[in-house]
Amino acid sequence: MEHAPPQQSAAQPYYQAVDQTYVTEQLMPRYNRSIVARMLGQIGALKAAPDAVALDFGAGIGTLARLWAAEFSGRLKTLELDPHQQGILREHGFDTVGSLDEIPPGTLDIVYSSNVLEHIEDDIAALRAIYSRLKPGGRLLLYVPALQSLWSDLDTAVGHVRRYSRPGLRHAIEAAGFRIDDLGYSDSLGVAAWFAIKLLGFRPGSGIASDRSYCIYDNLVFPISTILDRLGGRYLIGKNLFVAATRP
Repeated sequence: MEHAPPQQSAAQPYYQAVDQTYVTEQLMPRYNRSIVARMLGQIGALKAAPDAVALDFGAGIGTLARLWAAEFSGRLKTLELDPHQQGILREHGFDTVGSLDEIPPGTLDIVYSSNVLEHIEDDIAALRAIYSRLKPGGRLLLYVPALQSLWSDLDTAVGHVRRYSRPGLRHAIEAAGFRIDDLGYSDSLGVAAWFAIKLLGFRPGSGIASDRSYCIYDNLVFPISTILDRLGGRYLIGKNLFVAATRP
């Protein structure tokens, strides 16, 4: 079933983020598949364990959850604050909660999240709450925007609180008690694209933010960016950061 975004207002950054979620799902499938593949590559035997329990933290309309569900043999739960998006998740058959308070401590094997932590004022408190819900040995997988120097109108429009540096993200993860297993950049060519947004401004549906631009990026630029990441770009620069961590 196709869903239209709820009525939006430019004065409500959170709902601008909802709009952006729809755009990303519909126009950037390679980008989404790449994030999920990188996350699944970190969980080893848990991917095929029927008793493993994973949580999509900030699931939105289920873009990544549906990709996870196709590859993950265990039980997948979703967490989403927005009631409109909760309804979409439930229509897709996901076990959905609105708060970590609804999840008992020590019951999850995996928590993954994409482009969510940067919206939370007290990110360390959120990470500590996630830590408490994971079992010992449980995995945390995060994908977040990188480089505060890239801050643009788009970050403001979608309600970002920050973009992360590698040291800043490392500090937050370790302050919550996690052991970091992998931390690196993603989408090296995306830095140039984001600088263009910064310089030209973010105007939804036009210019660099047009549907055509998103499609061109996903089909032509992002595949090259992925190759550069694998050749070493992930150690140098990227518009996003990826981290895999473990609860000791």
